[in-house]
Amino acid sequence: MNDTPEEIRLIQHNIFMAMSPLERFKIGLQMAQDGMEMMKKGIIMEKGPLNEQDLKIEVIRRLRRHDPTLSWIDEIIGK
Repeated sequence: MNDTPEEIRLIQHNIFMAMSPLERFKIGLQMAQDGMEMMKKGIIMEKGPLNEQDLKIEVIRRLRRHDPTLSWIDEIIGK
């Protein structure tokens, strides 16, 4: 999805490029962590409360749906 106008995208790009590599790395990690938390909350909203192990399995299943290279996981957790 790309709903950001090109001029705004360039401003964002310039802001990020003005940061040090470490700052960009930290922001990337934080975005990944935030995305993981949103996914977990979405799973809980969809399936109800889960114990930690079941939540991890559901996270893996959801990631697997979007990454065919993870098909080997099906043998471990089932589809």
